Amino acid sequence: MKKVPYWTYACRLLAMPVLTLGVATSLPPHQAGLGSGLGITARETGAALGVAVTASRCPPTPT
Repeated sequence: MKKVPYWTYACRLLAMPVLTLGVATSLPPHQAGLGSGLGITARETGAALGVAVTASRCPPTPT
């Protein structure tokens, strides 16, 4: 399996607050909480699906 450079993880961690801020500020103030919640829900759903797909594609290791 190919090793992922550390800087790619750092870029992802730095991008998350910016994306959340972008969603929250693009809406009117009375809907900022809703937009932020939907953005976080979409991020968490994507992460769960990513883990599920990765786990289903990897063969089990013998013990």
